[in-house]
Amino acid sequence: MKKVGIALVLSTVVAFGTIGTSTSAATNQSQTENVKEEIQNFSAETDNLEVINKEDLPEGTPIINFDSVEDFKKAVKEMETLKAEENTNETNIDNTDTSSSNLNKIMMTAAATTKSGSATIKWYEISWNPLNFKYDTQMYIDFDYKYTGSGSKKKFSKVTDIQSGNGGFPMNWNQTTKGTYNFYDSNRGVKISIKGYYLLGVNVGGQTVGTKFHDGFTKSYHF
Repeated sequence: MKKVGIALVLSTVVAFGTIGTSTSAATNQSQTENVKEEIQNFSAETDNLEVINKEDLPEGTPIINFDSVEDFKKAVKEMETLKAEENTNETNIDNTDTSSSNLNKIMMTAAATTKSGSATIKWYEISWNPLNFKYDTQMYIDFDYKYTGSGSKKKFSKVTDIQSGNGGFPMNWNQTTKGTYNFYDSNRGVKISIKGYYLLGVNVGGQTVGTKFHDGFTKSYHF
């Protein structure tokens, strides 16, 4: 009788344990869906945020933790304000050397005198940090170029293989365009534009969803 009693107790514990796990899993799934839906609804209010499945996040993707969706919304709005101010304060350089006559002159001389080079543009950008959410991270654009002349007469004739990334932590910038460019200052300088996104996980109250924060940059390089 004792053996039967022990077996009955064990089977009862296992049964309740299984039910408890199933219920917890269902609750977690429901909470995750609610968090995802709230963030997805919020993403319709901004041009920069996109919600993706957390399963699509590569291993090692940074995770940002928030106590509530409202805290997350507040942080995103603060970030957008900072970036808007940053873009407003950025000096824009007008391209004055893209006329067809100027380009024809460059092409006529390039065949005999063109040389190759490569360069890197580095700058610090307000980014997304899983520890403090906002911080400055070093961004970079690597590119190859063709040029004519030398010294103070050095001029760009072509730019190729534009690649960008962010150094340090987190390594989560993904370039989505090939990059565009134009020359200025009699082709002594080049402005390069790229677009892409930061890939991040957003954890709210223990529930994680995947996100993409879209961004774009235009940076200058001068001989």
